Amino acid sequence: MKALLFSLCLVTCLVCALSAPNKQPVSVKMDCRRGSSAVACSFLYTNNAREDLYLLTSETPIEGLLAPFLDVSLHGSEPIPYEGIIAYRLPPTKEDFLLLKAGESFIATVQITDAFNIDTDGLYTIRYSKPLLYLTVDDMELQSMDELKELAVDETVYVVLEDTHLLVKPKELEEPEIESIVHIEDCASVTFLGGDRKNDHTLRAHKRICSQIGEAKGRVGSTDALYKEWFGVYTDDRGTQVTSVYDRVENVITDSSQTVKYYNNGPNCKSGVGAYTYIKKPLPYLTVFLCDAYFKLTQNCKGVSPTKERVLMHEWAHALGWAKDIKYHARKCRTLAKNHPNKAVNNADSYSFHYCGSY
Repeated sequence: MKALLFSLCLVTCLVCALSAPNKQPVSVKMDCRRGSSAVACSFLYTNNAREDLYLLTSETPIEGLLAPFLDVSLHGSEPIPYEGIIAYRLPPTKEDFLLLKAGESFIATVQITDAFNIDTDGLYTIRYSKPLLYLTVDDMELQSMDELKELAVDETVYVVLEDTHLLVKPKELEEPEIESIVHIEDCASVTFLGGDRKNDHTLRAHKRICSQIGEAKGRVGSTDALYKEWFGVYTDDRGTQVTSVYDRVENVITDSSQTVKYYNNGPNCKSGVGAYTYIKKPLPYLTVFLCDAYFKLTQNCKGVSPTKERVLMHEWAHALGWAKDIKYHARKCRTLAKNHPNKAVNNADSYSFHYCGSY
């Protein structure tokens, strides 16, 4: 009898062990609630590991709404367009991380109605859509940013919202007023706001994009190694999508009747952000906001290094081409092209690398 009970206990414990979920090093719990005029979501980050970890705050609620890290949709409908800032990230430094000690938690809260226009009553699905990136303490001490570990976040909440006409809406974006204009032959005119911060460098980078973007668009094809490196295996559909993004950028950048704006020291600049803009699909957005880190970069494309020219191409791929931020930096963009070409053709950084590689 004792042997039988022992066997049953052993089987029960084994079943429990097999069915218990494997705890990830970091867990994220999301909760979204309706207030009187807004919907806010809170995010609880918990370090389940036995060691301290550094969480990358970029593209997470920890830094606020500087990137689309959520998918919000009326149940059964397409995701609602994100209307917030889309920031360009330079390679991270220690200041871009949050130290989360073993066993500790951190809570971040954002008001999602600042970036999503929720205007219909019903059941909403809110899904955390970005992976979490982190480093161990040893990796941080060695400044081994290439050792960033990626953690998928599987967190979705459902919220019934009524009287949505009472909710605040994202602020209407107004293009900054035009000041003095620099006219350029066969190229979109330029106006600078926020004073003079090496405006001549930005102007030269703008002119280079104007003259080079046609060459980059010409490097779209089934036998082109540069295309395959940054966008993956060629298909007609994917090739058409890449060409369409380049067309939308080229149609504005090379149109002398258009005026684009470069806003120095943008009002929403933060540490680690080189520049930012907005997507106003189906309309072009004609302003790129430049931040302190941008002005420290060299001017022209230089391999896969961050430069003023590559940053501007990345931002116009958003504002004019409506591309998204899926992956950053060369190694991850190459991997995206190899493993997920359907995503690579919609990734802004992939366009910046492909464009610079076309010289």
